[in-house]
Amino acid sequence: MRKILFILIFIFLGNLWAKEQCLRYGIIPYASAIKIEKSYQKWKSFLENKTDRCIDINIKSSYNDIIEMFKKDKLDFAFVGPFSYILTKQHAKVEPIVTGVTSDGHATYKSLLTVTKKVAKELDIDTTLKGEKGMAALKQKLEAHKKKWSIAFTDESSTSGYAVPSYYMKKVQLAPLKYFKNNAFAGTHDAAQLVVAHDIIPLAFSAQMLYNQMLQNNKITKEQNIVIWESDPIPKSPIIVKSDLSNNIKQKLQKALIDLPKDYFPELGKTIGYLKTNKENYMIIENIHNFLKR
Repeated sequence: MRKILFILIFIFLGNLWAKEQCLRYGIIPYASAIKIEKSYQKWKSFLENKTDRCIDINIKSSYNDIIEMFKKDKLDFAFVGPFSYILTKQHAKVEPIVTGVTSDGHATYKSLLTVTKKVAKELDIDTTLKGEKGMAALKQKLEAHKKKWSIAFTDESSTSGYAVPSYYMKKVQLAPLKYFKNNAFAGTHDAAQLVVAHDIIPLAFSAQMLYNQMLQNNKITKEQNIVIWESDPIPKSPIIVKSDLSNNIKQKLQKALIDLPKDYFPELGKTIGYLKTNKENYMIIENIHNFLKR
């Protein structure tokens, strides 16, 4: 009898301990911390209920902070950019389990270069340039304006705010230090749009969905922030998990995220849900990473 009682107490305490071990979730700084925290309230409650684990949300100040926390085993799962995922897996064993999907069914987005009305006029660009050919055309237009303007990237670990535009620029030999007066990092995608809107830095790269969201929220206008270049489609940001998390927790997380009600989804452009994904879907980003290293 004592043995049975001991086993029951052990199981109870084990379950209680498991519930108390919060899953540590990291979020990239795609917007202000207050806005992110507010938009994740329903998301957090739903996942806690479905996984039977509390969730500790960590909003970090940069992409590199997320990478460092995985390296130090201080995160269990995180929302990261595609390029950040590739950088993280250089230092820690992680894997993607879901990616965002928009209302039109797309699981891709684009990198955008937005500029002030004055810059667009001086460059004589009234139609959005696209992909590698578009970047080559932009280079030609910049020839007469070398070192005239400063340009902002988002973060050195950002996919759409740094890696992808750097890839296209390198492909056409458009060296930022040669063509621009200064190169800066805005820190977040909304900050990149705001420096253009307020003519602090007249050119900036950022993510398509944040640009659209800021238009919808009337924080910028198409007349203030003119898109003069866009990349080819990029796989959307994944949620990655530590590979050594138990399969049970991984499966519960993945299912909960896929089953998440649309109105519980954190506000981020037109993204309304998650789709199952895997590492193969991010090979294009790994190829970009390898190209930039060369």
